[in-house]
Amino acid sequence: MREAVLAGIHAKLLKVVWWVIYYTLRPAIKFMFRIRLFGEENLPRNENFLLAANHFGTLDFLFIPYAAIGLRKPIRGMAKAELYDNLVTRAVFSFFKAVYVKRGKSDTRAIEDAIQAVREGYIFGIAPEGTRQPNAELGRFHTGAARIALVTGKPIVPLYIAESYEVLKKGKLFPNFVKVMIYIGETIRVEQYGGREDRESATEITEKVRDSITRMHERYEKEKRAYLVQRNLVDLDVRGVFATGGF
Repeated sequence: MREAVLAGIHAKLLKVVWWVIYYTLRPAIKFMFRIRLFGEENLPRNENFLLAANHFGTLDFLFIPYAAIGLRKPIRGMAKAELYDNLVTRAVFSFFKAVYVKRGKSDTRAIEDAIQAVREGYIFGIAPEGTRQPNAELGRFHTGAARIALVTGKPIVPLYIAESYEVLKKGKLFPNFVKVMIYIGETIRVEQYGGREDRESATEITEKVRDSITRMHERYEKEKRAYLVQRNLVDLDVRGVFATGGF
């Protein structure tokens, strides 16, 4: 009984905190990283959903929820289990009810916790690659997001986050305030699978998510190259230089 009361209080407090974040932290993040958001119209307004994003940067845990924070609804997500070893990160991620996942193995408990979060009405963020990609190239996608969507019947919204690998390099304490682009893809619905939860369906949905993110990645690279050609920078080593400027 006591746990249920505390959980209810925490849930209400979380809603208040997300409102505070919307009016304070969101503008600060946008200013620091000059975030440009494309495709906001693709976010479902009348139901919760999963956000499935590429994972290139250390601070993607900020950029994934940023994509949907305009809806002013609580957002939860996956976090690597190692963050639980640090008292500060444990306190922060626990407050926001992050689902801890053990990387490098199939974590059934984490999937079950994520399913419960989605059933409770939360928007849920997840990186299907499972870990950061050191070369800022898309890696292998796991089927976790698709499995959660199939069980809950909720849609998946693909995200592509560009230049986040430049924000906080490995071994650095302070971020680089580079420009970050976030592309929101078209919603991938799962009703047509009729509640099936088989591996084939999960793989098919995962491929749809990866294809969508790949298209956004290619769009960004095309726009980036056009920007560089226009400024005669195409032959330079401009990784990071582009992100600090404009297009």
